Amino acid sequence: PDLILLDILMPDMDGFEVCRRLKADDKVRDIPVLFISALNEVFDKVTAFSVGGVDYITKPFQVEEVLARVQAHLRLHKLQWKLEEQNRELEAFAHTVAHDLKSPLQTMLGYLDVLRESAVGLDETSREMLEVAVSGTSEMNNIIDELLLLASVRKEDVEVVPVNMQAIVEQALGRLEHMITRYQPEIILPDSWPIAMGYAPWIEEVWVNYLSNGLKYGGTPPALQLGSDSE
Repeated sequence: PDLILLDILMPDMDGFEVCRRLKADDKVRDIPVLFISALNEVFDKVTAFSVGGVDYITKPFQVEEVLARVQAHLRLHKLQWKLEEQNRELEAFAHTVAHDLKSPLQTMLGYLDVLRESAVGLDETSREMLEVAVSGTSEMNNIIDELLLLASVRKEDVEVVPVNMQAIVEQALGRLEHMITRYQPEIILPDSWPIAMGYAPWIEEVWVNYLSNGLKYGGTPPALQLGSDSE
């Protein structure tokens, strides 16, 4: 069904338990449930919403009001379904585009690194242009990695666990080695990191963005001090 109208006072099993079981079933959990009941205490209404109901109509009711609420929730449910479908299509598109771009970008980055290491006799302007090309290509590659990560990992699949922040920061710094070589920054790291809960791949992406911004806008040469506060 597109929508369920549910009473509360019923034999054998009340409406609250019926709703709980509906919301526990993957096949029907997204179907909106509207409670219709003679119970009009605040506690009953709060319970109805807490078990998964989207609306509460008290008896006696006006048919016109019930129809209006039903139509409103049907429209909302349809819009929500369309939005989820569009999100799925967008995720698939982002994954396809990012995957198709990653291989040629990595090839370009490899050739640029070879040119940078083997270039002899280039004037300062040419070297600066080569460094800009390397940096820009590397940044594009990082953005594609982020798109692939967001397109392939859904929030409900993320396992939040204690993370090794020192290892994550070292990994992020390793990804920015080309920028560190270019900007020659002073980077001050703490002796230790506190225990933190999170999802390591996403935390690494945050560090990469913070550090790359610090390298680009942290002065000449950049001075970056990393640390943490814990309570």
